[in-house]
Amino acid sequence: MTKTREEFELFKLVALILYKKEHLTSKGFLKILAIKAAMYNGLTGVLAENFPNTIPMVIERPSLCTYISIRSKEEFEKSLDPHWIVGFTEGKGSFKIEVQDSPSSLPVKLNFQILIHDKELLALILNYFNCGTLKIHEGSKVAYKIFTVTNFEDISNIIITFFQKYPLQGMKKLDLDLFIKVSELIKTKGDLTGVLEEIIGRKFATHTQASTKLDLNLSTIVPSLVYSNADTEKLYIVKNNRGKSGVYCWVNNESGVRYVGSSIDLGARLLSYYSLRNLMRENMVIYKALLKYGHSKFSLEILEYCDQNCVIKREQYYIDFLKPKYNILKIAGSFVGYKHTPEALEKLRLLGIGRKHYEEAKAKIRLANIGSSVSDEIRLKISNTKLKANFKHSEEAKLKIGQSSLARNGWVTYVTNVKTGKTESYLSRHKAAIALNIAPLTLKRYLESKKLYKNTYKITTSPYM
Repeated sequence: MTKTREEFELFKLVALILYKKEHLTSKGFLKILAIKAAMYNGLTGVLAENFPNTIPMVIERPSLCTYISIRSKEEFEKSLDPHWIVGFTEGKGSFKIEVQDSPSSLPVKLNFQILIHDKELLALILNYFNCGTLKIHEGSKVAYKIFTVTNFEDISNIIITFFQKYPLQGMKKLDLDLFIKVSELIKTKGDLTGVLEEIIGRKFATHTQASTKLDLNLSTIVPSLVYSNADTEKLYIVKNNRGKSGVYCWVNNESGVRYVGSSIDLGARLLSYYSLRNLMRENMVIYKALLKYGHSKFSLEILEYCDQNCVIKREQYYIDFLKPKYNILKIAGSFVGYKHTPEALEKLRLLGIGRKHYEEAKAKIRLANIGSSVSDEIRLKISNTKLKANFKHSEEAKLKIGQSSLARNGWVTYVTNVKTGKTESYLSRHKAAIALNIAPLTLKRYLESKKLYKNTYKITTSPYM
């Protein structure tokens, strides 16, 4: 019995306990804890803290040597279903290509791997193929067991032949197709440039300028997190991703159609997908799909978590790689490429005819424009447009411009005849100077000195009392 089979048997025991409702009793609950402790990760977090004395359940499992001793080698190899190997490759396998600088070796090196924690299970696979090696990689927390094939003849004649007979069914088939392309080009000594550029476009993984080789791991994208039902797992989706930045992907579980997006706060962004008001207000294809099919028909993948300064770059990578059909815009963070249909343009034109802003809207626009500046390029375009059209402001427009200037700068000038008590107001010092038939600098001097001009006119910036 392999470790994986053992965990499956333990899983069935828990299912049976739940079916009999024994988990509602103290004895049943403790039994589930013992089963959990016997599984791969054991008790973790809160469970480990609160139940430190839990003894893992022990299941008798014959060793690999027992299997070999009671069965012939031929029977032993036939005992492994090839579709089982296909399944493990989909989940834990990888196809790698190493670009080498050494002139004495092939320009590229092919590498097929399956990584599983169960040594005996990998031994079964090793015996089935009768090639490759079994290695143990000591990680920081767990020792990984890796079945590896690097010999080109074995890869070409055994591994590739196997997968041609028992094809992969998932997205990793794309990796295998490129893997086979490189193999055929090595056989025929063809030009590898085109296919390597295709691979680099998909995975620019570990290449640095200082490295002597380019390691292209063709392993298809494995999301950091997957929520299989976006409806029932809403609370976890929002809570687990609050304040985190990264790239996400909505997947229609029936059609497989995808939408890729990114955010510097995934929790807040993903919450907006559950707002009916938001879904109905925005004209996005993914919003329409969620309204049509419902959240329960979608799964949500967190493709990766990354720094805020590179979310757009990573989103673009996944858009290029996955080619999601729900994404109308093919450039991340931009509206480049989006085009309104002729029908939509006509609707927009009809909506604009006779449209007037409410006073409240006008006030908000004026407030938003206060303190704003226009670039020299835009100023030149405006100037050229006015010259071409022989443009002139109407008196009403001039008055509004003057009032706007007054609101910004407060340059209204009052001229009071102290003999008659009559006061005139002007929207600028320049206009006041013209009315008095004096130079603007002279007006400024009398304004600052507070002296009477011609012993008659008092010039102020506020009404003279």
